Amino acid sequence: MHPQQSVETPAEHLFGVGKTDWDTLTVVQTSPPAILDDDGALPPGVLCLLLDHVIGSAISTYLDEHQRMVTSHMHLEFLRPIEPGAGPIVGRIGEVDLVPSSAFCTGTASLPSGELVSRYSARFAVFSGGEQGGGLVTDEVPPPQPTEPPVPHEWTASPIHQVLGTQVLSSESGRVRLTVRAGAHLANERDGVHGGVGGVIGERACELAIRSLAGSGHRYRPAEMRVLFVRPIAASGTDIAVEAEVGFLGRTTGTTTARIYRPDGKLAVQVDAVHIVR
Repeated sequence: MHPQQSVETPAEHLFGVGKTDWDTLTVVQTSPPAILDDDGALPPGVLCLLLDHVIGSAISTYLDEHQRMVTSHMHLEFLRPIEPGAGPIVGRIGEVDLVPSSAFCTGTASLPSGELVSRYSARFAVFSGGEQGGGLVTDEVPPPQPTEPPVPHEWTASPIHQVLGTQVLSSESGRVRLTVRAGAHLANERDGVHGGVGGVIGERACELAIRSLAGSGHRYRPAEMRVLFVRPIAASGTDIAVEAEVGFLGRTTGTTTARIYRPDGKLAVQVDAVHIVR
């Protein structure tokens, strides 16, 4: 078994991602209460954890023990909302394609009834174990000192925001500035923030940006989301900056972008989403 396949990371444990069947590479997302949103439902971005684990596990079966992989980007299409009490989410893989230095895979997420919740795909960069990027993720510069106090906000009282340690620095019409706590509980096997957690942070930030513009009269849910991983973030307990803004908001659809930064100010993760009225 490939080393990256057999490791249970702190983030996967926290978000309830469990292995069930290595023969078919099926895993189950159990939706612990600690990661639910204001409505008591699983936030759509949490499927990034499931995606990363299912597809990563599938690709690892094709690698030798000296190779390692990191997530490059992922794409999700959300087919239906996940209602409170929906039960475990089951993730399965589709085709796996290997090309020089990269691997691609597709998959699906479904309810226990078999109804599809999401279709997704991802690309992983593949490299030999000794190459740069395969070791532990550490902070290279001291974190910047905060210059303004966080603003208490009712929208960050949900369990998922408590887990992320979300603090609102500013909230304008269609734009929010946040910090989240990159704690060890959100780590992957390299002591960096898990790629799937980056998707969760971005999706939740986009949702707050829409709320700041649409108000409480309308609620939007993501129909499509793309997550781009540029640089790793150390899961060292540092507060990291997140910015999200609305590109367009109409009567039925909207677009948003969220950017997550490392302590040195460099872009680490970008999330682009399309939302529809729910």
